[in-house]
Amino acid sequence: MKKNKNAVKVCIFTGIICILCIFVFGIYHLYFYDNEKKVEIHTSTEGDSTFVLPIKNHKLKYEYTYTSFSTEMELEKIADEIKKTNPADNVELSTEGIKIIQNNHVVTIRQQKESKFLWKRRYEYNMMAEFLNLTFSQNCTISIPFPTDYLEIEGSYKKVMNISCDMEKLKKFYEHFTNVDMGGNYILLKMESGQTIKITLEGQKVKFEEEKTVK
Repeated sequence: MKKNKNAVKVCIFTGIICILCIFVFGIYHLYFYDNEKKVEIHTSTEGDSTFVLPIKNHKLKYEYTYTSFSTEMELEKIADEIKKTNPADNVELSTEGIKIIQNNHVVTIRQQKESKFLWKRRYEYNMMAEFLNLTFSQNCTISIPFPTDYLEIEGSYKKVMNISCDMEKLKKFYEHFTNVDMGGNYILLKMESGQTIKITLEGQKVKFEEEKTVK
C-alpha cells in the first residue's frame, strides 16, 4: 500500500514538473522568443559596410555576410519597414523576396518557412549580401556585387564561369547603381577601392577583367 502511495506521489510530482516545463516553454515562445532588436550583416568582405534591419527577431544563424532569422513580420511589412527606415535605399519586392540596393551594395531577403505556435505565426528568412570575391593584380581581392544564383559553379569563384542568364538580366541587377557604366555587351563597375571591373558575356560564360581606365 505504501509503495502505491509513493508511486502516486512520484507520478503527481512528475506531472507537475511536465506541466511547468510546458508552461515555461509556451511563455518563452510566445513572449520572449524574439530576443533581438535588429538584423545586421556586412554587405561585403571589404571595409566595414553594414546593412541593418531594425525589427524584433530571433537569430537562427549568422555568418558575417549572411544570416537567417525568425520574426512575426510578413515579407510585405519588412519591405515597408526598410522603406521607412532607409528611404535612400532602392527596395524591390517580388515573389522571390526583397532586393535592397544600399550604397551600390545588394542585399536580398527571402522567405524560407512559415510556421505557427498556438495563435502566433512566424516566418523564417535568409538575408545575404549578393557579391563574389575575385583576386586580380597584385593579389588584391575585390568584393564585386553580383547575382551569384545565376552562376553554375562549385567551389571558389573564377574570372571566367558558366552562367545561366543573359546580359539584360545582369543589367537589371545593376540598374540602380550609381557607379556603373553599361554598354551593349559590357558592364563597368567603378569599385570603392579604385579599381574598375569589366563584366562581359561570351555565350554561356561570364568574364571579369580589371580595367585601368573607364572607356
